[in-house]
Amino acid sequence: MEIMKFLFLNIIIVISSCDIANFKTGNDRPTGVDPRALWIEKGLNGNGYWHLEKKEGKTTIYQSWLAGGNLHSEVVQQGNIRYSKIYHNNGNLQEKGSYLYGPVFDEISNTTEDGFSPFGLWVEYYENGKIHIISCHTPDIYESIGTKCGLELEYSEDGKVIRHFDFKRKCKKGCDGNAEHRQK
Repeated sequence: MEIMKFLFLNIIIVISSCDIANFKTGNDRPTGVDPRALWIEKGLNGNGYWHLEKKEGKTTIYQSWLAGGNLHSEVVQQGNIRYSKIYHNNGNLQEKGSYLYGPVFDEISNTTEDGFSPFGLWVEYYENGKIHIISCHTPDIYESIGTKCGLELEYSEDGKVIRHFDFKRKCKKGCDGNAEHRQK
């Protein structure tokens, strides 16, 4: 009986030490990370990260933070639309845009499946926070995912337009004739 107790206690100690090695405590949580976020051991580029999924009525919010506490991404899902923001490691916005859930054509398998496809206005930013590229995407199940449409503008880090490209394709949803480009 003593041997069984000894083995049982050693097994509990081994299991507990494994759990402790893979679990970050509240003391390890960087400031700025929501206290409800869970530590995920493997993920973003093979590194651990903090993740939170919360529901607020019909809205689901997904957030992730890098191990050091910088916000990496925020996704707000309302019905069949996801609004996405990705951040640079320094905390500045890297890109923002929207995804629409519906039929998406897969060129590799030559089939149509339901999934999220980029649509509407997308903005990419330099690490210093200034706008890099403004583009528009239109959902089209017969083309590649997130087909670009209308105008795409690329800016230098000092804010000057360095490239202007017209895709000569009408935007079907979310860009209103690229009026947002003019409003920058």
